[in-house]
Amino acid sequence: MSRNGGIRASRWAWGVTLLLVAGLVLANYFGGFMELGFWSIVFAAAAFVVMIYSIISLTFAALPLPVAALYYIFQGPLGFPEIHFWPLALVTALVTAGLLVLLPRSLRKRQF
Repeated sequence: MSRNGGIRASRWAWGVTLLLVAGLVLANYFGGFMELGFWSIVFAAAAFVVMIYSIISLTFAALPLPVAALYYIFQGPLGFPEIHFWPLALVTALVTAGLLVLLPRSLRKRQF
C-alpha cells in the first residue's frame, strides 16, 4: 500500500487489538471471564495481533500458532473441548509445516 493512501497492516492489527483488549478487560471486570488473569489477556492480545497481521499481510503459514494460542487460553472460559498443551503444540507445528510445504512462496510471506 502507498505511504499516504491507506492504513498499513500493522496499524490495523494494533488498532483492532487495542479494541479487543478493552473489551476483554471490561468482560473480565463484569465477570465474563473469571478464569482469565492479566497475563492471559496480554498474551491473548499478542496472539491476536499476530493473527490479524498474518491475515492482513497474507502470511498464512504464520496463522496456526496464534490460533492455537487463543484456543488454549479461551478453551476454559468459552467451554471448548479441553486439549492439553503438548498435543496442541504438535498439531500446530504439523499444520504450520504442512502450510509451508503446500503454499507457494508468494503466499507464505508477502511483503508490503
